[in-house]
Amino acid sequence: MFPRPGTISSRLRAKAAALLEPLVGRFFDGHLRAAMLGSLASLTTKALAAVGSFALTALVARRFHAAGSGDFALGTTLLTICSYVSLCGLDYASTRAVAVLRAGDRYDAIRGWSRAGFRILLPLGLVISAAAWFAGRRYAGHLSPGPEFPMVLSALCFAVLPITATRFIAGMLRGMRRFAAADMFESVAIPVGLSLAILLFGMNSIADVADLYAGAAVVTALGALWVWRANLGDRGRPAEPTPLPGVLKRSLPLAGTVMATLAGPWILTLSLAGLATPADIGVFRVTLQFAVLLGFILQAVETGLSPQMAALHSQGRLGDLARTAKKMTLALGVAGGVPALILLVFAKEFLGLLGPEFVSGVDAMRLMILAQVINLATGPVGSYMVMTGLERWSMWNAITGTIIVLVVSATCIPLLGILGAAMAFSAAVIFRNLAATVIVWRRHRVFLPLGLSPASGPDGIQT
Repeated sequence: MFPRPGTISSRLRAKAAALLEPLVGRFFDGHLRAAMLGSLASLTTKALAAVGSFALTALVARRFHAAGSGDFALGTTLLTICSYVSLCGLDYASTRAVAVLRAGDRYDAIRGWSRAGFRILLPLGLVISAAAWFAGRRYAGHLSPGPEFPMVLSALCFAVLPITATRFIAGMLRGMRRFAAADMFESVAIPVGLSLAILLFGMNSIADVADLYAGAAVVTALGALWVWRANLGDRGRPAEPTPLPGVLKRSLPLAGTVMATLAGPWILTLSLAGLATPADIGVFRVTLQFAVLLGFILQAVETGLSPQMAALHSQGRLGDLARTAKKMTLALGVAGGVPALILLVFAKEFLGLLGPEFVSGVDAMRLMILAQVINLATGPVGSYMVMTGLERWSMWNAITGTIIVLVVSATCIPLLGILGAAMAFSAAVIFRNLAATVIVWRRHRVFLPLGLSPASGPDGIQT
C-alpha cells in the first residue's frame, strides 16, 4: 500500500517548519508566521517551476530553432486561453473560498464547493476543447505557416480539460495551505517532465512534443485529483449543497481579472503571428521567459499570503498584514534586485546561449526586466485586491491594462517589431501595479510598499 499523500506532506511540512521557524520568527510574528512559511515553501517549488519552464523553452529553441519555438509558443498560448476560459476564475475564487471555509472548519462546505466547481468546468471544458479542435483544423494555417502547426494545435486541444482541472484543484489546495503540492501540479510537473523527455529521447518534431504535452497533462490532472481527495479525506461528509449561481457570482469577476491580466502576452503573441514571423514569436517568447523569471519571486510570496489575506479580511484583521508588507517588499527588492541586475548587464550573453538569432531581442528583454523590477517594488498588491473584496476594482484595472496592450502593440509592433511588443507588455505591467497601489490606498487606506495604514486598535485598520 502506498502512504497517503496527506501523511507525507504533513511530515515534510513539520520538518520544514522546524528548520525555517527560527529564521522566520526573527522577522515575522503572530498569525502571519504561517503565511511566511508558506511563501518560503512556495518559493522553493516556484524556483523549480521556473527552472523547468525555462529549460523547456531553451530546449525547444535549441532543438527546433526560432520557427519551431514560435509554433510551440503559439500553440501553448492558445491552449492557455482555452483553459482559462473553461476555468471561469475558479482557481483564485477557490483559494479564497476554501481558505475562509477552512478557517471556520466548514469542510462540508469545502466539499460542496469542490463538487460545484467540477460540475461547472467539466462540461464547459469539453465544449471548449471540441470547439478549439474543429476551429484549429480549419484556421491553423492562418495563424502560422509552419507545416507542423496544425498537428501541434490539434494535440494541445486534448490538454485543455486536464489543464483546467489541474488549475482548479491547485487553487483549492492553496486554500488548504498545500502550497508545494499546488505548485508542483500546476507549474512543475509538465515542463520538468517534457524537458527530461526531450533530453532523454530527443524528439524528432515539435508535433511529438505537443503529443507528449497532452499526455502529461492528463497524468498530472489525475495525480492532482488523487492528492486533493486524500487531503480532504472524510472531513465534511456529506457535502453541503452549493448552488452553481453562487459559485459563478464569486468566480466570474476573478475570471475577468485573470483573463485580462494574462491577455497581454496572448495579444502580443497573436499580434506577432499576424504582423511578423514564427521566428519573431520564438525570439519574443524567449526574452519574455527571462523577464518572467523575476516574477516567480513575487508569485511565491503571494501564494503563501493569499489564503491568510482572505482569512484575515473575513475577520477584519488587516493591520498586521499592512505592517508586514514593508518587510516583504524589502525582501522582494533584495531577492529580485540581484538577478535583475545580472540579467540587465548580461542580457546579450544569455540570449546568445540559445543561438545567434535570439540576440536580436536584447533590448526587448532589458525593457521587460525593468518593468518586472517595478512589479517587485509594489509588493503583493494584486493578490491583496483579489483576496480582500476588491476583485471588481482588480478586474477593471486589469482590463484597462489590456487596453493599453492593444493600443501600444497596434501602434508599435508594425514599426518596431519585437521591441514594440516589449513596450506594450512593460506599459501594461507598470500601469497595473501603480494603479493597484493607488486603489488599495484609496479604498482601504493601506500603502503596501511601505506598510502604511492608519491604526484603529490593536488589529490595525477597519474594513
